[in-house]
Amino acid sequence: MVLVGHVLYLNPWTLLQSVGIFVVAPFAVGWGLQWWLLHRQGEAVFAGPVKDILGPFKLWALVVVIVALFASQPPLKIHDLVALLTMVGAIFAFFVIMFLLALFNGAWAHLSYEDNVTLTFTTTARNSEVVIGVAMAAFPGHPLVYMAILVGPLVELPVLLLMAQGLVRLRPVLWSRQFSQEDTTLKGS
Repeated sequence: MVLVGHVLYLNPWTLLQSVGIFVVAPFAVGWGLQWWLLHRQGEAVFAGPVKDILGPFKLWALVVVIVALFASQPPLKIHDLVALLTMVGAIFAFFVIMFLLALFNGAWAHLSYEDNVTLTFTTTARNSEVVIGVAMAAFPGHPLVYMAILVGPLVELPVLLLMAQGLVRLRPVLWSRQFSQEDTTLKGS
């Protein structure tokens, strides 16, 4: 596999093993725990105590993983920082292009505002937490590979926030007909 200017050998067994450890096992444990809680306490538990506890915990668990990744790797050099800035620019451009393509395709398909928002976020959001775990196992000792994978979410989250705000502001402009019909319906009730 060619990454960051070097050919890295990717052992298929290591990749399969890391996918099992970082994707299949957490999914199975999470699904099993959810099934047990649903049968034991019902759906209400997910709206209350579980949501209240796990919401902030997930964010801080991800922060701990990212800190551990950087702390356990060889230090980055100055030329790696230039590559980092290049990655940030490329990732930002990716999100802007995907946002515009989703808006264009939604308009072309005459999607409602809600459906276009769904399309926009489905095409741009990624499951980067899974990618981080697999990359750590598959490419040990390659800090620039980790950097490339970690920069994605660091750019992605603020851009998704900007996209959400942009879609709210664009709603009356791009979906004016639907927006005015909903406004009339709400005033009539």
